[in-house]
Amino acid sequence: MSYRILSFGLVFCFFLFSHLALANNEEVAHYLIELQQQAQQKKLAQARVWHRLLKYNSQLFRGVISEADGLDFFNAPQGKTDSDAELAATLASFFLPLSEVPEGKEHPQCNFPARFKWLNQQLSFDPQRLDIQSCDRLDRWLGVLDPVGVTLVLLPIL
Repeated sequence: MSYRILSFGLVFCFFLFSHLALANNEEVAHYLIELQQQAQQKKLAQARVWHRLLKYNSQLFRGVISEADGLDFFNAPQGKTDSDAELAATLASFFLPLSEVPEGKEHPQCNFPARFKWLNQQLSFDPQRLDIQSCDRLDRWLGVLDPVGVTLVLLPIL
């Protein structure tokens, strides 16, 4: 089954991002496949952190399902119920050229900073092979927020 998922993820990403190869940038496409294979080998799609980032809950005998409903929350069409496909599509989305990000939208690296950071920690992205995007809107928001600490308030259950 994992071979089938990997094959689907690779085919999906090939069609979704075929512009990478057409733009005479086959090395980038090869790097994407390399990262997806590393993620598969490390079983990152089954990692607790990945499941928390995607708000997945285990379903008895049926895999996972995410609490999230918004289509913009997922990169794969079946991402709500398929953590492997979502991870492969998320990695592919990080390679999206900035010129192809729709007007008024943020690059996926900026839309999903926690996913990007965790996957970077796990896979050690090579900045020579993956363009790390500048996230001006996110940086401005964090600057305005300027978090100093967190306070946890516990309320009694009635």
